[in-house]
Amino acid sequence: MDDADAESSEERWREAAGRAMVLWREHVGGTYDTLATALGHSSPATLAQNLRPKGRKPRLHTAVLESIAKVLAKKLADRRTDLGEQELTDALRRHIIGGAPSPLEGEVGHELLRTPRSGAGLTSALFNFDLWTPGQSPQTIINEFAPYLGPDGAEIVSGLSQKAIDAIGAGDFARQRQIAEEAIHLGEAAPETPLKGEGLYLKAEALRLKADFEPDRQEQRRLRQEAEGFYAAAEDALAGDPRAIRGRARTVEVLGDLDGALELFDKSIAAVDARAASVREGDRLSIAHERIRTLRHKLTCLSAMHNEAPLATEAAQRRGEEIRRLIAASEPRHAETLKLLNAHQDWWLIEWFMAHVLHAKAWTSIKEDGLAAKRLEWSLQQRLRMMPDVGSLSAVELGNLHWWSGVARHARGAFEPAQQRILEALSEALDRGDDRQSIKKLANRFLNAGTAPWSSNEF
Repeated sequence: MDDADAESSEERWREAAGRAMVLWREHVGGTYDTLATALGHSSPATLAQNLRPKGRKPRLHTAVLESIAKVLAKKLADRRTDLGEQELTDALRRHIIGGAPSPLEGEVGHELLRTPRSGAGLTSALFNFDLWTPGQSPQTIINEFAPYLGPDGAEIVSGLSQKAIDAIGAGDFARQRQIAEEAIHLGEAAPETPLKGEGLYLKAEALRLKADFEPDRQEQRRLRQEAEGFYAAAEDALAGDPRAIRGRARTVEVLGDLDGALELFDKSIAAVDARAASVREGDRLSIAHERIRTLRHKLTCLSAMHNEAPLATEAAQRRGEEIRRLIAASEPRHAETLKLLNAHQDWWLIEWFMAHVLHAKAWTSIKEDGLAAKRLEWSLQQRLRMMPDVGSLSAVELGNLHWWSGVARHARGAFEPAQQRILEALSEALDRGDDRQSIKKLANRFLNAGTAPWSSNEF
């Protein structure tokens, strides 16, 4: 077999494997793991290897695909299809291997077979874990994508995932966008996967985060509007995915539409609940992580609304009660979920930093400055642990500390007098662009001057 024939064969078998997986996921509702079990494979990895022809041994791969057709037919034969089990097997085989029309579409077969189960479209629910945050092993990602991209392509996706996690942790927004473009390109070549939507979401995240550090107001707004467009595109591509909805909500919020943002945050929470109802065990961290992210950002939105309408009206009272209720739900959920990120120390620290600052903002909005001050001490402690001892502050470090300082000023009266003086000195040092050593020295003086038990980090 020459190179051209091998390449043609490989592409043909990859397409066939993709058709098989589409049928399995949409009409049986199973995962790649359950298909491997149904076929008697020792692991998803061995199934992935057998679905990867590399231009050789076509009989082996034909046998695997025929087995999938047989298993599918057995699973579906009891659903009042117009075809018997053997006829259904033959028709499925022709569809999977030869690309013939699916017997589960059109006028053939029961309507239950023609309609994918809700939320099971391959591009929207290939999996429920987040490619761009820690928590999944490289092998898990490879197992998910191997049927569509082959082991080599799946390894590329796994590599992109780790590179993106590193870039996000370093605040390298340009690198994030580059990785997003690579994912979009891969997704366009493999439309049966969610990669295009994943890339659109990552690109939107990079634009939104870059805008937070952009000093030019006009450029900041342009970046946010561009991010909103990519979030909307990601939401279309990843139907029902709460991440894109939450990201768009956050963008709409900072653009000034608080009512629209709040509506989107509620939609995102509903999407999390919908995913959680049928989530696989391996995806629980991502779902739990998305729930706490949505909760804390909804809190921020409500707090901003509360600050804009501080009068003692019935509506303000109800909003204040909702803020208290959400804090009561959010803080312990963070404590429970972030324990699962302990192995990824930088992510654990930055998640706690952001969570404590956002919870502090919520507490200040309902005049609980003492509780806010404690969270601000905790958050500063976490941020300092991430920073090297020497050198100039990075743009992300400077932006984070300016943000923290702005929130701390709203709770200024709850700090000890010595802390209040150090807080002003710290703000001035940040404005001057002092080096890390000076900033960390002031920040540690601030923490040591307090009486709140910040080191315990207990609610």
